Amino acid sequence: MTDVVQQLRHAYSRLTTARQAAMVAENAIDEGRDVFDRDTMGSLRPQVDQICRLGRDAADDVRLAHIAIVAAQQFIDDYCVAVAGRGLAEFTPALGPSTARSGTPTALEAAPTDTGSPPNTNADRN
Repeated sequence: MTDVVQQLRHAYSRLTTARQAAMVAENAIDEGRDVFDRDTMGSLRPQVDQICRLGRDAADDVRLAHIAIVAAQQFIDDYCVAVAGRGLAEFTPALGPSTARSGTPTALEAAPTDTGSPPNTNADRN
């Protein structure tokens, strides 16, 4: 049992690293979109619309990945509680909420077990 918990602890740690990377990627995509939007404002070139769409798609993909990572961590933590009497989350520093775009926590933090699509926080980009 100790070996299983140790392996789960390792997996949880790797997911924490992936979660941090997803948060960095989300913020970088949003910052890049802001710069692009500002610098291409008023452009009629069709490539601008395509790039905006690709930026939205990339941000959505990263948010969905973040949701999946959080769900995996929750699953591991729940399993550890069931087999070892305590979870791993209590031994891992909590990550702050993602504040990309709106400056407020996203559904990724508000509903960590949600496996559906995140709310559209980029409605101003449609």
